Amino acid sequence: MLQSMEIEITDQNLETAPSSRSNSPIHDTSSNSSITDNFFTCEICIEPVLLGQKFKDMEMDGCLHLYCTDCIIKYIEVKVIHDNMSEIKCPNGNCTVFLDALSCRSILPALVFEKWCRVLCESAVLTESSKGGLAYGRSYCPFRECSELVLNECVTTIASSSTSTSSTSTITKSTCPNCKKIFCFHCMVPWKENHGCTRRGGLVSDVDRNDLLFLEAARQENWTRCPNCSRYVERKRGCNWMMCRCKATFCYRCGCRTCICKVETRCCNWWTVVLNILVCYAFLAFVFMVLYMVLLGIVSHKKS
Repeated sequence: MLQSMEIEITDQNLETAPSSRSNSPIHDTSSNSSITDNFFTCEICIEPVLLGQKFKDMEMDGCLHLYCTDCIIKYIEVKVIHDNMSEIKCPNGNCTVFLDALSCRSILPALVFEKWCRVLCESAVLTESSKGGLAYGRSYCPFRECSELVLNECVTTIASSSTSTSSTSTITKSTCPNCKKIFCFHCMVPWKENHGCTRRGGLVSDVDRNDLLFLEAARQENWTRCPNCSRYVERKRGCNWMMCRCKATFCYRCGCRTCICKVETRCCNWWTVVLNILVCYAFLAFVFMVLYMVLLGIVSHKKS
């Protein structure tokens, strides 16, 4: 009977040593003797495992290394929870294929997947900030009631002859996946007839699937986008009147510089702050009045 050994998850046994069977980053196991009719040998725990428990999500990217699902789950957990890594490669030291968070979602515990989403979001924000604005391959719906994050995989490229030169430029017509309205991906303005891009020089082909996770986390956490620099802002506590790192101020509820939301009866939270101050002063005045009445009663009693 096969006896399974307990696996201690460390960087030494999770990132397997370069195999002598392969000199290339992607290793072909089609003729590997470690695969039998119903079992294969996991390259992490070195245990015979049923083929039905094989991790297969990297095969579509060309990685054919053999891992069991349990080891991959523990590997991802170590990289995300302990190492705080957003981009996780195949455990094989020679392989350049990255694990895809969306593909791994079905096998991961909810806490691990949520942590991975948050790390990916933090990484995306840092990338966006380092480029001084929007990261390549992403844009935002310009309509105030939507402000959806849109990837360039949703873009329809249209060839347009330039009026000033004989060259041909490209403009990008995009449909927002949320509100279904049409806008220019590069200019981030509503689409018009005979539109010409004025902001960016051309379509960037890079597509980051992690933006889908970024968008999902933004929805779950109710983040609001700054109307000035387009960065997402998260409110931890306190008033809904926010100040972004670009020094722009806006309402966290409606995302506008001048609050137009009617969610609360007091409307803008500036008024909430003022009213809270007035309530504090009224309470202090009440306390002083009570003390004054008590002292006045004591004095009157002594005189009588």
